[in-house]
Amino acid sequence: MAGRPHPPRPGPPPGGAGDTPGTGTPPAAPPSGGAGSAVPPVRDPVTEAGPGRAAVDLLPVREGVAARTAPRQDIAVPSASAFPALLPLQRALRPFRRYRLSAVPGPGEVDETATADRAADCGLVWPVLRPVHGREADLQLLVDSSPSMTVWEQMVHELREVCEWVGAFRSVTVRHLRPDGTGVAASALPHLNAPRVPAEQLLEPGGRRVTLVVSDCAGPLWQGSAMRELLHRGVRGGPLAVLQPLSQRLWARTRLPAEPGTLRRRPGGYGPLEFTPLRRTARDAGAPAALPVPVLAASPGALSTWARLVTGNTGVRLRGAAAWVGGPGTTGPGAGPARPGGSPARDAAQLLAAFEASASPLGRQLAVYLSAAPLSLPVMQLVQRAMLPQTGPAELSEVLLSGLVVQAPGPEGTEAPGAYRGEPWYEFLPGVRDLLIDRLSAGEAALVLKHCSLYVERAFGRSARNFPAVAVAYLMDVGTDPEIGPDAVPEPFARVSERVLRRFEPEPALLRHTSAAPGAGELGRTLLDRYERERSPRDLLAAARLLRAAADTGPSGELLARLADALRQTWQEWGGEDVLDEAERAARGALAADRTLSTGLALARVLDARARAALAAGRAAQAVAGLRETAGHCRTALEEAEGNGDEARLACVLLLAEALRTLSATAPGGPRPALLEEAQEALTAQARRWPAGRVPPPLLLSRGHVLLDLARLSGERGFALRAAADLASAVEGLREDPDARHDSLPTALTGLAEALSAPPDGQGGDEAHELLTEAAALAREAADPLAEAACLTLAARNRRDHHDRTGDLDALRAADEAFTRARRLVPPDTHRHVDLLTESGELALRRAESEPESTQLAARAVQLLREANGRTGSDDPRAGHRRLLFGRALRLRHEQQGGVADLHEAAWTLTLATRDDGGTGAQAWLELGDVQALLARRTGVFHHYAQASTAYLRAATGTGDALTAARARHRRGEVLEHTAGPARALESYRLARALWEELDATDTEEARRTMDRIARLEARP
Repeated sequence: MAGRPHPPRPGPPPGGAGDTPGTGTPPAAPPSGGAGSAVPPVRDPVTEAGPGRAAVDLLPVREGVAARTAPRQDIAVPSASAFPALLPLQRALRPFRRYRLSAVPGPGEVDETATADRAADCGLVWPVLRPVHGREADLQLLVDSSPSMTVWEQMVHELREVCEWVGAFRSVTVRHLRPDGTGVAASALPHLNAPRVPAEQLLEPGGRRVTLVVSDCAGPLWQGSAMRELLHRGVRGGPLAVLQPLSQRLWARTRLPAEPGTLRRRPGGYGPLEFTPLRRTARDAGAPAALPVPVLAASPGALSTWARLVTGNTGVRLRGAAAWVGGPGTTGPGAGPARPGGSPARDAAQLLAAFEASASPLGRQLAVYLSAAPLSLPVMQLVQRAMLPQTGPAELSEVLLSGLVVQAPGPEGTEAPGAYRGEPWYEFLPGVRDLLIDRLSAGEAALVLKHCSLYVERAFGRSARNFPAVAVAYLMDVGTDPEIGPDAVPEPFARVSERVLRRFEPEPALLRHTSAAPGAGELGRTLLDRYERERSPRDLLAAARLLRAAADTGPSGELLARLADALRQTWQEWGGEDVLDEAERAARGALAADRTLSTGLALARVLDARARAALAAGRAAQAVAGLRETAGHCRTALEEAEGNGDEARLACVLLLAEALRTLSATAPGGPRPALLEEAQEALTAQARRWPAGRVPPPLLLSRGHVLLDLARLSGERGFALRAAADLASAVEGLREDPDARHDSLPTALTGLAEALSAPPDGQGGDEAHELLTEAAALAREAADPLAEAACLTLAARNRRDHHDRTGDLDALRAADEAFTRARRLVPPDTHRHVDLLTESGELALRRAESEPESTQLAARAVQLLREANGRTGSDDPRAGHRRLLFGRALRLRHEQQGGVADLHEAAWTLTLATRDDGGTGAQAWLELGDVQALLARRTGVFHHYAQASTAYLRAATGTGDALTAARARHRRGEVLEHTAGPARALESYRLARALWEELDATDTEEARRTMDRIARLEARP
């Protein structure tokens, strides 16, 4: 069947899933340097690459600044069908149309015409029944959520579609199974954090629910006996089978080994099938209660056999395969390891030998090709289709189940597996990738990396840091670096590309001799200096190799320090813990050989890079220790250094200030003002070394940010004013530096705008708005969408504050437009995008309240807040606030458009918001009471008045805010007038009056309404 559009998965589009070179055609011939050929040596990078060469900016971000991700849009792409054709699959499932719960006909429906005819004939009214023919069964697909099952997502999707099309089932549902303690849990969504229920709840003993378990029976779900017990319980209650997508020759290696034989269904209602194995030695005599479970291949023939067995009420005997499962307390042949390569005691060579002994030739070749690619499912599928187009999911499953591959771990301290944009990532076990890469030729490795670079370009855009493209250019000795962008991509693209380069990259000419040439160190320094100007990765790689060779023959403190700098920047480009470890060894060796400012700074930079990597990975304790050591080496280097105002001293004090700022923000127990004050003093002491008016802008920028941090912590406007002075001077100096236009200047502008906006006088200032607008324009020029979004967000808040001060509706509209622009620049699968949705929705709600003539604003607020709530987890601390806003928007839309459905949804949403323990919960109770009172008036249902009274009472008694309590008491009194009578209402109004008096707010409009109601009720006889 031809490829057809397939709904996109929630991850990066499978770069060229149906649009890749080699799909359906043999792979392209390897480039020069392919199998059996020598790779040409690289030319001298200094003499052949002139100064006019285009620079490649791989890492424009500074240390400590989070890598950014280019915005993207999911699109539908053609995808090859998992089945040869879908029409035979539909025919195979058609027998389920005849499925009946019992062989005895059930009750029919009254045939009115026949009943009337009988009454006319015999004069007796006696109902005539006719049989009812309809779909009686529900189908549920229970899909194993093990990592190895990701390759079969397309098959599950098509199977569900066919089951829905065939018209044999009342409903078709998909549930995802995963281990949960000692049992099995099921969820409606595949996400790890999706709500779960025990899988036993999905089993229905009446036979109405037909169950098909889709699993390769080799993942964590099958460890232990829980899954086998679940099958044993399910097969006794109704039709159940296991759909095994693996090739039949691999079934014996899974945790549910099946065997061929004959399956028989007895006449009458559905009951457990009988199974006679082809060889009568397989059934375990020690488990007499074991039952057979049909195991089906993913083919129309196997599904047709099962359908005929299930629907054959008169008794059927057919050939098939089944596995034995026992009840609670029994074990089976699947309880042990599923694959021979899973033993951790074996080394990489033994694991690889075990895999090759049992894998198919194409499976072995695919593993070799994948060794040069990051192990993400879309990338693996792309490499497979390009290099081995005749293979499919079966061969890819062989690799994933080989014991050579494990799922990448998630962030430290969490149990979540490694994933990026919803797609799982995998890793070869230590040493396996190197052994497989050794079996690749340089040409094959370059071809695999070429397809990886195409994936990066298609999935992340041309503005991404395309590390595979750089590696291909270096392997093939193109002579120039490819034009690539600054946006971040997942680390494995860099790490694997660097690993391949290590294996195949030819050595520079100076390194081909047994010892380094006399000019190796000087040439390495020259290349490193040029890299720091032009950011060409070719220069960096060559510099690292030259400096390493020179340091091996004649190490000195200065040479080792430059080597540490080169290795640290190599790690920043390509990743690899071993590279950073080598950089730290070189830096410590440099400091031991020569205690100077440059050697101390080199070690401090390495330690700072390691600490920030630990912080990004969630290892806070390690990060704090590293930042403290970084600050200590910076202090020592500055104390022992000689000379005034040199660049090394400036770089060292700037690094110290940034380390202290980060340490203050991440230290246990909260921010540490003492660390910020130390940073300020160090920067001020350094500033005194320059004449007045000539202090370097980077120093002023750093001190301005430190003062801004102090202003945030203390709330003192004096710090904000001093920060504004420093940042204004920094902006003035950076505007004269063309290199800082897209680097430091936007940061300085946003900091200055924040300093000028410090309360109470500066909120919503026009000068700050102009600075933020300029910063956003600079970020747009630099093609930095996340920085532009940050500036636009600050500009939107500035205009919102301006409206709060002045009431200017144009400012509110400008804020709305800025939020909308910022939202379009942020990737939709990030927390930042959800935060922007919330702020945009709240602003649209405020506009709808301020501009009641515009009925579309309330609908827009509902749309934005609905999306924000849909992407907020129930355990998110901001969930209550977002639900409260959503409920308000729904109520406002009801008031403008009159839809009662909005009130019902608002009541449900606000009920969820009342779960918040803080002030949000009390406010939600108050507004829930308003909605219930509106429902009572609109529908005339008295029960809504009772619910409103209860909600107001909860709002009044569940908060320490007297204002909320007073409002709740007053509104409850209004409800009690309709429900409990004047006496109870008067009691509630008097409680509200006491609260108004406590607040000294008896002259407000709300308090006067309370007094009026009390006066009217007391005047009644």
